[in-house]
Amino acid sequence: MSYFDESKDSENISLEWLAMITGIITVIVTTYLIFGTDWNAYRSTNIVLGVAFLIFVTYAFTHSKKLKSYISLSKAKERALFAEIEKSNIKLAETELELREKEFTIDEMRNEASSMISTIDGLELKIEELEDKVKEALSN
Repeated sequence: MSYFDESKDSENISLEWLAMITGIITVIVTTYLIFGTDWNAYRSTNIVLGVAFLIFVTYAFTHSKKLKSYISLSKAKERALFAEIEKSNIKLAETELELREKEFTIDEMRNEASSMISTIDGLELKIEELEDKVKEALSN
């Protein structure tokens, strides 16, 4: 039973790389617009930075949403694991109780068997005594 499914890691990594590449391209384009063209550099740079900022905010929002869902999934898995552990602990306690009861029953049976053996030994002695008395009575 697998509680830890890491199948979405590759998607997160590719999304992070996309965000980093977008940031690097933004820095390069902004630098080019400021130093490499005769355009109105500040206006062009503001537009590029605005678009990059929107991309960053979108990425941050989607990433935080995924993190929240991952956290809630992890908490659900945690609760399931704790419930399973609790069931196992209860089953273990019940098994230990049954074991102790059976050990007690075995001890009682051993004591009973010991008392029966001693009773049998005593009866065998009485039988031998009675047989000796019968032999003595017959020989007289």
